[in-house]
This record gives sequence, structure tokens and C-alpha cells, in this order.
Amino acid sequence: MGSRLDAFVHRLRPVRGEPEGALVFLHGRGTGEVDLFPLLDALDPERRLVGVTPRAPLELSPGGFHWCVTRAVGYPDPPTFFSAYAALATWLDALPQALGVPWSRTVLAVFRSAR
Repeated sequence: MGSRLDAFVHRLRPVRGEPEGALVFLHGRGTGEVDLFPLLDALDPERRLVGVTPRAPLELSPGGFHWCVTRAVGYPDPPTFFSAYAALATWLDALPQALGVPWSRTVLAVFRSAR
């Protein structure tokens, strides 16, 4: 994948043959790109859809990766939130060309942690 996609560490699950679509899973707080990766095979065992799981940019206490600093659920730190948002938007903009799948055939799923 191209340099614009190198902005985030990510895992890519290739398809068997031509991709019919794409699944992009964004993890919640305190996890990482490996946690949601097994869901790709569970939801698409025939591997018709290319799968991508990016890792959030911040590694914070008590562990794991985060998209932004939060003092409490629903209260993101504006500088870290907007920085991650801008970087993620650029990364997502590069996906259709890099994967060979248009947005019309891409599912973007965001998982929220219960913490």
C-alpha cells in the first residue's frame, strides 16, 4: 500500500481473487489493530472482501492504543482528537485507490470501548 497509508500501522487481510468490497474496522480505546482482525474471517470466510484494521496513533496508559486523549467518555482532548481526525481522513481518502475498491463497496465500522 502507498505512502499515504503508512501514516498508520495497519493489518491488511487480502482477498482471494478480485475484491468485491472492503471492510475497514477502527478499534476502540485501549486496543489495537490486531484485536478486530479475526472478525474479518468470521464475517467473510470466503475472503471476498479486502480487510483493513488500522492502529490508533497514541499509546496511552493504562495500555493499548487510542485515537485521542480523553478525560472521560465523551470529552476528547481537542488537539489530539483533531490531529487524529485529520490523519485518519487522509488515510481513508487513500484507501479506494490503494485497495482497488470504491467507497460505494466499502464498509467502515467503528468500535467503541466500554471503558
